[in-house]
Amino acid sequence: MKNTGLLFLCCAAWLLFGCQPGSPEKAYDFPHIPVTYPDTPRDTTKRNDFSGYKVTAPYQWLEQPDSAQTKAWTAAQSEITGAFLNQLPGREVLRQEITQLRDYTAITPPLLINGAYYYVKSERGVCKGLFRRDSLNAQEAQLINPESLGWPTSSEITSLMPAPDGTLLALKRSVAHSDWEDILLFDLQQEKFLPDTLQFVRHSNITWYGSGFFYSRYARPGSATEPYLFQQVYYHRPGTDQSEDELIYADRSDPRFRFEVHLSPAQDYLVLLVTDTDGHQAIYGRPARETDAAFTTIAEGMEHQLEWAGADASGFYLITNLDAPNRRLVRVDPDLPAPNYWKTILPGGSSPLSSVHWVNGNLLAVYLGETGSAMALYDTKGKLLKRPKLPENGHILDISSRYDAPDAFISYGTILEPPQVYHLDLEAERMTAFHTPVTILKPGNFETRLVRLESYDGTPISMYVVHTKELKLNGQHPAIIFGGGRQTGPFAPMHDAQERLMAQLMLRQGGICAIPALRGGSALNTKLRRAGQREYKQNTFDDFQAAAEYLIANQYTKASRLGVYGEGHGGLIAMASLAQRPDLFGAVAGVDGLYDLLRYPELGSGWKWLPEFGAPEDPKQFDPIFAYSPVHKIPADQYPATMLAAHLNSDVVMPVHTWKMGAALQYQQTGKAPALIYPVPQAQPFDETAADIMAFLLYHLKTPVQE
Repeated sequence: MKNTGLLFLCCAAWLLFGCQPGSPEKAYDFPHIPVTYPDTPRDTTKRNDFSGYKVTAPYQWLEQPDSAQTKAWTAAQSEITGAFLNQLPGREVLRQEITQLRDYTAITPPLLINGAYYYVKSERGVCKGLFRRDSLNAQEAQLINPESLGWPTSSEITSLMPAPDGTLLALKRSVAHSDWEDILLFDLQQEKFLPDTLQFVRHSNITWYGSGFFYSRYARPGSATEPYLFQQVYYHRPGTDQSEDELIYADRSDPRFRFEVHLSPAQDYLVLLVTDTDGHQAIYGRPARETDAAFTTIAEGMEHQLEWAGADASGFYLITNLDAPNRRLVRVDPDLPAPNYWKTILPGGSSPLSSVHWVNGNLLAVYLGETGSAMALYDTKGKLLKRPKLPENGHILDISSRYDAPDAFISYGTILEPPQVYHLDLEAERMTAFHTPVTILKPGNFETRLVRLESYDGTPISMYVVHTKELKLNGQHPAIIFGGGRQTGPFAPMHDAQERLMAQLMLRQGGICAIPALRGGSALNTKLRRAGQREYKQNTFDDFQAAAEYLIANQYTKASRLGVYGEGHGGLIAMASLAQRPDLFGAVAGVDGLYDLLRYPELGSGWKWLPEFGAPEDPKQFDPIFAYSPVHKIPADQYPATMLAAHLNSDVVMPVHTWKMGAALQYQQTGKAPALIYPVPQAQPFDETAADIMAFLLYHLKTPVQE
């Protein structure tokens, strides 16, 4: 009996302490799961010529998504990955955890229209439509119900733009996270849709003028092998068919130009912003009522950012990094529009200027600092009026305000919480919570540290590290480091709901989350952004790898327990770092990543990333691109466990990038760790994908799933 009791106590102690995330992995059994990959043909005779550089392309046949061979191959890869996932413990527990983490209601910052407040609501990540409150404290009424309209569950209302008189509302709708959108018109007085449906819309703003509005569209959508080209500006009159829309502007000199149209407050001057494939911008103008008049040049050939920031009676405003690495706000007089006449209203400061919003005739500026977003209110001469306070360690995601109203609504996000919406009343000088969703994650149980480190070339970079308050630094904890994903800001999990979910899930499992601010496209500062672009792109990967080394050297974790998660551009960061430093990581996951850096301009919308990565067909740019392109630079080695997921319907980063990368990794893997390809069905919600990826990461980081 004594021996039995002792055995019971030992078992209980092992269950209680041996399975803790920070304990040595030997306390829990993680048996190797063998994988047999399907046959992947390698056509070594296929070569692409890049201005004299001939590069073998053995997997280019995968660029034909509708071919029988590609379909059979992806189906086989899906079957293998599914069988592997079925052997991982804890997937159902993680699904339940995600259900609880997503069990909240989110709203967009309300839009004030004719005295009422309109916003889009979602529950558990599903759009529930458009709602209205007749006053701040009134009960809400649902105006648009996607379910009753038969919209797909994955539908999203991405923006709202009311007509000046507030009778009609133009809204953009996308499905399954596609960049393609439809513009629909909703009558706010009769509370019903008009028959108008405008298709083939992508990267377009909406500007009301007279009885209709300007917008930009393409002739048709593209495909994996046929990119969308030739965006044009049209004018639409409500109640008419799209085929009757008036063509306002087209430029056939470059099929990849993109356009925005804006108006002066008096609606008498039309402004056209043009962006080319190199990121160069131009700005043109003409009297709005002179429909036959040509646009005259205000500025062109500029290698600088130009962002529309509204207008008043004295002119229109632009945010630019011209002569200001952290960006500045300038006012342009339509009568003297040349750049040498631009008047600086808000000069560049120590923190990047993120955006500017009009509130009661004044300018509400948002700055992005290391510890989060900050706001400052100025008059139109640039005089500081006040600095509204925000919580720390978070970022402003969106702001809704009006030129003629004294208040604003602010969507504010942190890693630990769903987006909060605050009401800022500048007349009363107070900011109050308008919508505060709550989840099972308790922010008070965690600590967010902002640490500073040096990259390989000595450049200082910063990184958020989030963990439980009681965590002891012993080098044994599981951790995930996030690659900067969708270029929405330097700290992606604060901006992107998918990455935020993955971070929160890791924290709930007792792990550490690390989010470094990397040089490259996600940096607002011009010098930091340029230092990680084109011929300097390797700096982005160096920053990421230096951040990983910091976590190991400072006893947060060790290489075998350090995982990587990256989406889009973050997937490239993950796989380039895997190829260059496989010794740094225990497991890697990429979602919809960009991996073939020689063919990317030819695949779908890849050309829009030319300013970030450069043109591989240019002899002067080829070498630095080829040096890190993961599909081409994955040598034979023992790589850690890797899962590459791609949505079959993705029109942002084509899934062929994942197919090629996965095929190359499976071919070059000399170790026993799996290299899985995960084709994600169109109808599958990200919650299920997240559970699968997290189960994979935790298993290979030797971390048991906690219930």
